[in-house]
Amino acid sequence: MQVRKLIMFATIVLSLLLGSAWIFSQNYFAAKKGQPVADADVQKCITDKLANSKLKDDGITAKVNGGEATLEGNVKVSAHKGNASMIAKNCGAQKVTNNITIPPKPSPTPKSPAPTK
Repeated sequence: MQVRKLIMFATIVLSLLLGSAWIFSQNYFAAKKGQPVADADVQKCITDKLANSKLKDDGITAKVNGGEATLEGNVKVSAHKGNASMIAKNCGAQKVTNNITIPPKPSPTPKSPAPTK
């Protein structure tokens, strides 16, 4: 009797796990298959991922309209601009307009020649 209960319990647990995995895969890969995702969901995804990344202190903002994400802000590191675009694409944005600016590096001031004697 104990073995029968154990087998039944294991079957139920396995069924729940497989069912949950199937539901997760349907939702997770929906954006990858080209199915439309709500703009609010894409914007929340981008905002959350930016807030939990090394870009959190850059002050990047994202707006999503019609599947197109528009990124704005200023970054000190040029790689952060590309990283923000990748985050937006991975969140399901169909198109990304990256208006993030990188301030130019200040040109070094030329040293004045040493005085001659």
